[in-house]
Order: sequence, then structure tokens, then C-alpha cells
Amino acid sequence: MDIKKYYFPPVGFGFWFQFGVLNSINDDYYLIYGSSGGSIICLLNILKPEDRNLQNILFIFNKIRNKYKYNINLYNFIDDFIKQIYTIIQTYDQQYISDKLKTIFIEVSQIHTCYLIPYKITSSFIQPTNLSHLRKLIIASCYVPFFTVCNYNPLFYTIDKKKYFDGFFGSFSNHPDLIKINSYQYSTLIPKNDDHFKKLYLLGKNYKILENDKSFSIFTFIQISFNIFFDLIQSIAYIIKQIFLNLIN
Repeated sequence: MDIKKYYFPPVGFGFWFQFGVLNSINDDYYLIYGSSGGSIICLLNILKPEDRNLQNILFIFNKIRNKYKYNINLYNFIDDFIKQIYTIIQTYDQQYISDKLKTIFIEVSQIHTCYLIPYKITSSFIQPTNLSHLRKLIIASCYVPFFTVCNYNPLFYTIDKKKYFDGFFGSFSNHPDLIKINSYQYSTLIPKNDDHFKKLYLLGKNYKILENDKSFSIFTFIQISFNIFFDLIQSIAYIIKQIFLNLIN
């Protein structure tokens, strides 16, 4: 029997939908491929079922969201989230962790340069060798230029002297040999509220996995752009409202 290969594409904080899909998979063994926000699903896939429930992950996420309430640097969210999940994973047996890492592939986009001038971008899936390597790959895969800044660099993340940024840009998520979780409509770079996350999670739990690839198109790009734009406007309005309320109280 063929081993199923699931691909979780870039959706930013829409990964809550993908998280629901992950928890609906009934296969005993499968390989999981993730890009950008989808790489977070690869991380959550390491957790044992009893630790991978919605309430646990919401609790962890909300601790981080409250900590970085007005911080728009995605690096802080991502890095802290990984650390929080690792506190759970590191209580597991090393053989279990090693076996899980062998089922994970993170998509990254490498920037090739000649005399510091970029001339090509290539996409690849990289299997993490250990948890430290996985952390670096997830950060690289989620490294949305200007929204993610590490060591004062808003453009790329370096691993072993290679420059990487968001996994989406190298392939535009077109992998016909993988079972893609079609979830672009839930894409956003803005974290919303618990009710929204729970709604997305339940939609994901009821998602019917189809073994066909919904190719990324210009229409998908426009849809994602509109999602991010309107969510950003709402978030700015919310921050202004909170600042105003704090001033008058």
C-alpha cells in the first residue's frame, strides 16, 4: 500500500484550519510536508494525540499573543511558539522523536546570489535531522519578508550560510505528487480571536481530503492578498481602539 503524503500549504494564521485537518487524519502512518504556516502543522504533528488537542494549543498560543500584543514581528510569535511546543516534545522518548522527524519535510525557498546579487530562487523540501534543525527550517519557511525580522534582517533567514525565506515563493505551492490540503481561502498574516480559531478548526475537522492538487493561480493570490489587507485594516483599527480606551480610562 502506498504511503500517503500530505502537503499543508502556506496559509499564515489560517493554520488553525489545517490543524483541524491534521487531527482528522486516521492513517496509521503518513508523511507530512509543510510550507510557511503549513510547517507549523509539521511541528504539531510531532505531539502525541493527548497533547495535540485544540484547548492545549489555544492555551499556548494565547500566552504568546498576550506577550506580544502590539508586536507585528512574526519572528517573535513563531520562535516563542516553537519553544513552547518543544517543552512538551522534549518529555518524549528520543526514539519517538526521531521516528517522527523522519516523517516531516519542510519546504523552504533558497535565494541564490552572485557577489551578493540575487539571481535565482529555488524551492526544496528538507527533512530535519533534529529538533534544533527543525526549528531553523520552520523559521526559514515562515520568513515572510518585512513581516518577519531576525537579527535586524527583514529579507531572509540564514542556515549553514544559505539564505532562505518563505517557502511559498520558490514553488507557489504546486506539487501535484502530494495530497494538498486546499486551504488558501483561510490565509491571513494577522492573528484573530479564539472564536475564529475554533471555527476554522471545526471546518478543518470536517474537511474532506481529496487526492487532487488545487493549483495555485493568480486568483488565489488575489484572494490571499485581500484577506491580508482587510485583516490588517481590522487589526490596526482594533489597536487604535484599545489605545484610545486606555487613554480615557
